[in-house]
Amino acid sequence: MTTCGIEPVTHWQAAPAPSQEILEAVCQLSRVHPVVARIAARRMASAGEAARWLHPFGDALPPPLALHHLELAVERLQQALEKREELVIFGDYDTDGLTATALMEQALSEVGAEVTHFIPDRETEGYGLTVAAMKRCLREHPSVRVLVTVDCGITSVAEVAELMQSGIEVIVTDHHVPSEQLPAAVAVVNPRLGAPEGAEALCGCATAFTVIHALYTRLGRNTYKKYLDLVAVATVADVMPLTGENRALVKKGLHILSREGCGNPGLKALAKLQHVELSKITAEDLAFRLVPCINAASRIGDWQRAYELLTCAAPAGKGVFSPAVQQRCEKAARGLDAANKERREIETRLRQKVEIAGVPPGSKVIIAAGRAQEGFLSGVLGIVAARLVEQHHLPAVVCCRKDDGRVCGSMRSKGAWHAVKALETVADLCEHFGGHAAAAGFTLRPGTFEAFCNRLPLAFAACDATPDVLAYEEDLASPIDSELWAGLQVLEPCGTGNPKPRFAKIFTLLAHRVIGKDKTHLSLKLRETHTAAAPELEAIWFGGAHRAESWQGGMRLRVLFSLSEDRLQAGRLKLNIVDAFPIP
Repeated sequence: MTTCGIEPVTHWQAAPAPSQEILEAVCQLSRVHPVVARIAARRMASAGEAARWLHPFGDALPPPLALHHLELAVERLQQALEKREELVIFGDYDTDGLTATALMEQALSEVGAEVTHFIPDRETEGYGLTVAAMKRCLREHPSVRVLVTVDCGITSVAEVAELMQSGIEVIVTDHHVPSEQLPAAVAVVNPRLGAPEGAEALCGCATAFTVIHALYTRLGRNTYKKYLDLVAVATVADVMPLTGENRALVKKGLHILSREGCGNPGLKALAKLQHVELSKITAEDLAFRLVPCINAASRIGDWQRAYELLTCAAPAGKGVFSPAVQQRCEKAARGLDAANKERREIETRLRQKVEIAGVPPGSKVIIAAGRAQEGFLSGVLGIVAARLVEQHHLPAVVCCRKDDGRVCGSMRSKGAWHAVKALETVADLCEHFGGHAAAAGFTLRPGTFEAFCNRLPLAFAACDATPDVLAYEEDLASPIDSELWAGLQVLEPCGTGNPKPRFAKIFTLLAHRVIGKDKTHLSLKLRETHTAAAPELEAIWFGGAHRAESWQGGMRLRVLFSLSEDRLQAGRLKLNIVDAFPIP
């Protein structure tokens, strides 16, 4: 494929100094490394937030969040328990949806509910409470009296009305953006309709957990905390900001997952299979080692593998899992690992197919399309589009042509390119579309694909790639040592909204070599320049090989990086480089 985008220049700027008032509050509450104190203070909105930020939850959970219609939902669920009515949890096939479904089904079953689950088919029924999915759900569960949606349902106004009219009461729990008209359900629980400050951005699983938390509190039970590892996985998977309530939920969920005999045994088995040290598990481990495996199953059309892992045994509060439980979980984990490998192979083949087709010079957007039998599976379209954006620095669209003439696609973009705004210019060609600036999905009406290909580039015609302006914390004067590393752990869990700190520092380049199957990555040995006795540091720069073609040992580099600990050697720190420049 011809590279027709221009690699944008990245401009780096140091983060502003923190508020002195907030910094003083941080230092009074915790004796942290001064570098870490400054970072933490930058991430707080006020001095009053310091205690909650530094010590989220502690050993106890606060009362259930006061979400919209929460009490109505709990009342109806309690009635269903008392009357032994059949409940169906209507979920979704991604990680957030599957964890929410597993949490709700297991937690309700624990208190004696007659409950089962239903997940739509990704290819034939699409996302959410669609007409096709609803009809199949009712065929498979004709005795259902209460249907509870998780991670979906907020825009299914007509479908909810039909269910309610037929005598099936609906409780909607969702976190997506509501439409102007809300479903006329028994209850609509959604943090976007009203939530305490700091809890506006809960994922679907966290919203479901809030319902269970409130129900268990009413029933006088306190075993709801063991489900928080599912909430942590879902929050990271759905790229929710790790601030406010989310940060506290993920921190507590990671703690539960790290403890022997606690939490979801399937997740623990998957973590061990992915060589994650449970005693040190981080949000980054969830994002890059567990979530891809869970998502992979639905991407290749087999979500049951993931659900089996999440529900192969009941989560434990305390105790040791039996050998039989461990064997079931290990088998399920191996199945997900195999699904992830299959997903990677499908993705690689599709990306190669798209690259062979090529992109004409001067293109404003990459557009590729094919049929499912040619490898254009709905579950991998977005991943391939994202890879194309990173490789060619152009917005990318990858589509699957359906037999009925419709075309379903995923768009990825970055910087000044806005995916949803671009789709708004071709809205008349779409059955529906949605998303945000960096990612969007859509379905085109039959016979409109050619017009789509002609008109979409016009949306990007006046929008060239602009330099990325990225912030780093500060020019690091402190040595890179165990004291700094220990201090940085106060900031965990890191992720969206609370990113792993990036620093700038000048190093001497001792050696470097190109690595990776495609020879695009760089392994480096560096030394801090303040003294010749400074220890040698290992570093890696993914995708940085092309920037180092003229580098030589002994030269000085200004490096932008984050820190991590070597998984094979405890206490040995590694630099993860995001940018580097030779300096005189």
